[in-house]
Amino acid sequence: MKELAGQPHFDLRFGQSIIINPLGPEKLCSYDCIYCDLGPSEVRMNQIKKEIQFPSVKDVEAAFRASLRNANQQGIKVQSLLLSGNGEPTLYPELPELIDHLLIARQELNPSSQLILLSNGAHIDTNKTVHALNQLDERIIKIDCGNERSFKKINSPLIRATLSRITSGSRKLKDCIVQSMFYGGPKSNNTKENIDEWMELVGILKPKKIQLYTIDKPPVDPSCTPLTEDDLYVIESLIKRKLSIASEVFIKQP
Repeated sequence: MKELAGQPHFDLRFGQSIIINPLGPEKLCSYDCIYCDLGPSEVRMNQIKKEIQFPSVKDVEAAFRASLRNANQQGIKVQSLLLSGNGEPTLYPELPELIDHLLIARQELNPSSQLILLSNGAHIDTNKTVHALNQLDERIIKIDCGNERSFKKINSPLIRATLSRITSGSRKLKDCIVQSMFYGGPKSNNTKENIDEWMELVGILKPKKIQLYTIDKPPVDPSCTPLTEDDLYVIESLIKRKLSIASEVFIKQP
C-alpha cells in the first residue's frame, strides 16, 4: 500500500525529501504518460468522484507529521516536502484545506524545509486552487513537448486538456518551475521539431527555472529509453542561448 507520507529519501532534484501522497493506494492521474514508472493509469476520470474514497485531510496530516518527527529523531535534515502522491495531487478534492494543514505542520516541525508541488498543471482552474498553490514554496509543472499532437502521444491526457490551457492556468501562479522529461527510442521527444516547439511554449510561460531529466526507472512503454547526460546538456545549452532561463540537468549516475 502506498504510504500517505513516505520515509526520507535522497532525490537528485530535491535533496533529502519526503513524499506526501493524498491520493491513497491506487495511481490516480489525469495523464497516462508513456514513460511513467508508476504503471498505466487504470482509473478513469469519471470513476474518481463516484468510486474513489480519498484519505481525509486529518489522516494525511497525521502521516506527514509522523514522517517529519521520525526524520527529526534520526537527525535527518529534510530539505524538500514533495506534494506529488501516487499520480496527480491536484485531483485531491480538499487540496486547499490540506495545504493549509501541511504548512502549519511544516512550520512547527521543520520550518527550513521547502513545501513543493509536482503537478501536470491540468487542474489549475479555480481561484481557490491558484491561491492554495501560491502558498507553497515551489510549484513544479510538467511540460514534455510543444505541440498538441505530441502532447496526446506522450502524455495521453484522460481529460480535455490542451497545452494552451495548461500554459494559461500555470501563468496564474505567482511563479513556477518547468520540469521536462526527455527520452529516446522510436517515440522519442528528443527531436529538433519537438524541442523547438517546446522551447517556444516554455518561453511563453516564462518559468523561473527549468529542470531537465530522463528515464531512470522502467517506464510503461519499454520502447522509451534514457538519454545520455550529453543529450540533456545539448538541450540546456539551447535554453541558455535562446531563452535566458535558468536550467538544471539531473541524471542518475550508474
